[in-house]
Amino acid sequence: MGMPVLQPSYFHGGGSSLDEYLDGVRSLGTDKVGDEECGLIEVSFMDNQRSKYLWISPRDHLPRKLKEVTRVERDIITDELWADVRIDEPLADEMFKWSPPNGWVEWRLPNIPDGVLKAGTVAPDFNLLGADGSRVRLSDYRGKVVWLCFWRVGCPSCREEMPLLEKLHREYRDKGVAVLGIDAVDEAGIARALLRDCGVTFTNVIDMSEAARKAVFTDYQTLPGISGVPLYYLIDRDGKVVDGFYDLDAERGRAALRKAGVG
Repeated sequence: MGMPVLQPSYFHGGGSSLDEYLDGVRSLGTDKVGDEECGLIEVSFMDNQRSKYLWISPRDHLPRKLKEVTRVERDIITDELWADVRIDEPLADEMFKWSPPNGWVEWRLPNIPDGVLKAGTVAPDFNLLGADGSRVRLSDYRGKVVWLCFWRVGCPSCREEMPLLEKLHREYRDKGVAVLGIDAVDEAGIARALLRDCGVTFTNVIDMSEAARKAVFTDYQTLPGISGVPLYYLIDRDGKVVDGFYDLDAERGRAALRKAGVG
């Protein structure tokens, strides 16, 4: 996932975006990490859609080992091992210096918004499985403006923004606008439960097929191996992208709707 299991912000009074979704903590007894006997704790988020396991040392109450499991189509497992844990010791300046080897070349992680389709691009068509078992084709929406949202169950922002999308759906459905959601990573039962809990009535695709993964991770997010959610597109009546952006920006979305001819 590219992130540490335990966010550094916890050590200076901060927290994590997952904190409000914590719904269970339990002891799993003890287990050894190397030669040290540690208490093993399981922490559940979002009905165990994401779990963290912490091996805590009784000497200083800090982890020696951590594991995070994100349960999607293919479980994502992150393992960490903490070595040479010391408390209240001065940190030598040499620990924060790095000398690059000869011939090194700097590489920077691409900026994720650079992978969003540009305005004027023809939105790739798809034929995917809807939450109700029907087939959902983007081309069937020609003549309507489509507010497209890519989401997943384990994304806190997706959960928070789902009711806002429902509000937009109710506001614009009689003005020729269709809100359409796509989840390509979660099992259907889990995804449907979230839609039910959020009171969602707009059309959603819940499909873990290769065709769905291609749509989400290749056609609509074009940087190889780099993706994120929630991702939004506004698509005009001719099937062309008006705008695309991450995280719900209602004003930007409304501006795109106006550009697409929706008052």
